Formats: sequence, structure tokens, C-alpha cells
Amino acid sequence: SHVSYLLRVYLEDRPGSLGLLAVQLGSVGADILSLEVVERGDGYAVDDLVVVIGQPALGERADHVLDGGLHRWVLFLGTLAGF
Repeated sequence: SHVSYLLRVYLEDRPGSLGLLAVQLGSVGADILSLEVVERGDGYAVDDLVVVIGQPALGERADHVLDGGLHRWVLFLGTLAGF
């Protein structure tokens, strides 16, 4: 069984920022299904990502991701139904 999550993230607007986030997500087996740029400002971007991960759910693995530095980017993490 897979669970979908919406992550709203705040990133530095520079080459490699999104790639580093993708590596962190991949380290816990998350697959990025979609990405939408919500806002861009001077030196930053806010993006919404929909990710899917099999069990155990990302919430159970979130400590590993957050300990890896992702906490400084995540503004919101919530589950999605039917995505």
C-alpha cells in the first residue's frame, strides 16, 4: 500500500537546491509525482511537491529525513487521499 503526501517546501533559489531535496526524499524511498512552484522571491522559492511512498509511511520515516537536514525546508507535510 502506498501513501501520498503533500510537502510545501522553502528552498534557496539556486542551482542544486531542488536536487538536494530530491536526494533526501529518495533516501527514504519517496517518489516525486508532481511539483508546482508556489512563489519565488529574492533568493528563495516555495514549492509544493506530491510524493508517494510505500509502507512504512513517510510519517514513520520523517525523523530520518528531517535529521538529514530536510527540516529546514519543510513548511507543511500532510497526507493526500486519492492522488
